[in-house]
Amino acid sequence: MINSQQKRNWEKISNLIENLRNLEKENDRSSLTKKFDKIGDVALFHSLPTDQSLDELQNMAREYILNRNKAINIVVARTGTLHSSSRSPNNLVLLASRHRNRSIAPLLTTHVEYGVKCVIDIQNTFFSPRMSFERKRICDQVKQNEKILFLFSGCGMEAFLIAAKTLSMNTTIHMIENNPFAIRCAQRTLQMLCKKMTFNETQIKIFQEDVFQICPSLPLQYYDRILAPRPKEVNYAPHLQDNYDNLEAISGIPFLKLLLPLLKLNTGICHWYDFVPFHELPHCQRTKSYIESVIHNKSQDLDILHIAKVGSVAMKQFRVCIDFRIIQK
Repeated sequence: MINSQQKRNWEKISNLIENLRNLEKENDRSSLTKKFDKIGDVALFHSLPTDQSLDELQNMAREYILNRNKAINIVVARTGTLHSSSRSPNNLVLLASRHRNRSIAPLLTTHVEYGVKCVIDIQNTFFSPRMSFERKRICDQVKQNEKILFLFSGCGMEAFLIAAKTLSMNTTIHMIENNPFAIRCAQRTLQMLCKKMTFNETQIKIFQEDVFQICPSLPLQYYDRILAPRPKEVNYAPHLQDNYDNLEAISGIPFLKLLLPLLKLNTGICHWYDFVPFHELPHCQRTKSYIESVIHNKSQDLDILHIAKVGSVAMKQFRVCIDFRIIQK
């Protein structure tokens, strides 16, 4: 026979079990709501959980993202990997939206970093808000009268951040991008920026060109600063494949051969973005070795200024930035 004390104890145990179950559900929902990037008024998931149905995800997106964050108007998820030279998400699925007529083809938004607005086409271009600190780091290094080259500039967040923050420093900015969607975003951002600030027409130039075709026509030893992410394609130099263990590194070699002659000797700085596995950190010797292999002139040396992780691209795979100069001996 169960007395009243035992009954109360069993009720406490039942309540505890129920609370633990609710806590587990809340933690699952909480973890889901932390796995997205906020780009403008868009919440972007980089993948969809496999243990939940699309209806469940849509309900959770409305309840735990839209209803709790008034700055977000639409929630989407990427259903495939980044591909092609544009590195764009391309395949997006709509999870929730405040406006029924909001389209995700194209999905345009205005993203703000450090007070500077930039138009982003989320579906057709690559953009990562997680690199905002890296963009600010580069911006803070820019000095008076610098000539800066952005290769694979995308929508141009880095370029416009520098342009806005160094308006009185007489900087010259050249942006090169072949993706027409990114070019249209950059042009719209430039129009918005020109309404607030006065730029000389020679200060910012946007080129819709293939980097490998336009670089040979650019002036030699002209730029004080070059920002260059290594292209991930490996088909630029098939004749080098036998000489390197990591085939993805190969595409960086012909690219470096094109851009290094554009950099000023001794004073010019190249910000080279590469992809490395965890075991290569923090020295990134493989990356340094193929940069050195491009410098054939025995009277020149590679001067490494900075090496750091700037983002994660996959499990134990990282994006790094190596800042370096070419020094005349």
